[in-house]
Amino acid sequence: MGCVWRQFNSARPDQKMKKIEISVIQGTEEIVLKKIDQKYNPVVKIHPNISIVTINGDYIASDYNYLKCALSVTDQQTSIKLDKRDWRVAKVAAGINPALAEIMCELAQIKDGDVILDPFCGAGAIPISVLLNHKAQTAIAADISGFATSCTRKNGLAAGLGKELISITSDIAELKLGNQSIDIIISNLPFGIRTGSHKENIYSYQALAEKAKLWLKPNGKMILLSQEVKLVHEIFGDYKLIKDLPTYHRGINPHIFMFQSN
Repeated sequence: MGCVWRQFNSARPDQKMKKIEISVIQGTEEIVLKKIDQKYNPVVKIHPNISIVTINGDYIASDYNYLKCALSVTDQQTSIKLDKRDWRVAKVAAGINPALAEIMCELAQIKDGDVILDPFCGAGAIPISVLLNHKAQTAIAADISGFATSCTRKNGLAAGLGKELISITSDIAELKLGNQSIDIIISNLPFGIRTGSHKENIYSYQALAEKAKLWLKPNGKMILLSQEVKLVHEIFGDYKLIKDLPTYHRGINPHIFMFQSN
């Protein structure tokens, strides 16, 4: 597969420029570009395994430390891992990359005071991100694995979070929450690749689809990541599909789905 070039603005008058390269998860380029100053005409080069945003301007790599939804930034002297999180002291197998978690949070358009649920929280990348980088009031982090919720609590403490992060160890079908108590569900669903199976995914996805009808407020949203594309379309067919965004990162091709409740 060859490279694909896209330029997003007209040319800037000639002047001495510094080259910045920002590595982003393939498929998320448009979301990242919305977070970047457009005056220097960023150009996207899509490689087989990653996308690079190139900027020729008067910035340096550290100027992009705020860009939590990208993987890394490099200038002539420095390379910075933008997806590194100092609070990430505990991890689980098949955990979501923090940059991809941030992409999902950006798509969710979280409002001040929103209550967010992640029913497959893993080590807590999504619920911690919505509290640190967005305007959520409360994030509920649930998982069937006690080890996962323990990791979430450790990471939450490392991030300086308190009672706004609620951790619950529960199977999705047994999770008890109030009716219309959740504004947005954001979750990295089980893929059945590193852990679990397709059969287990059917059970988990069906349970979420049914429970979300009770939990979500009117016009509530779900932002879901899954490689089980056909299964997601089949099971969540009662919801309005707003977006189906294919991504590619480290050999897997999950889609980000945005659904809205009726």
